[in-house]
Amino acid sequence: MKPVYRSTLKELLELKTQMNGETVSIPDLAKAVGVSRQTIHCWMAPRGVKMLPTAERQVRLEQFFGVSFKRIWTLDDGGGNGK
Repeated sequence: MKPVYRSTLKELLELKTQMNGETVSIPDLAKAVGVSRQTIHCWMAPRGVKMLPTAERQVRLEQFFGVSFKRIWTLDDGGGNGK
């Protein structure tokens, strides 16, 4: 089974909203990263993604949230062991 990456984008958006004191939305994130809202929704899907964003978009995600790659994505190797 091909590995699947699961994002913590939903949790990170909620945390950023709490820290800013105002809502940070999916359209805000999409604009900052340079993708569509639909792409963000795909990245946030519980089923995960098999391909990660491009390096440029990953860097934009990291800058937007102020966290590293490991904080945004976890690897599910198919055995239920998120890494």
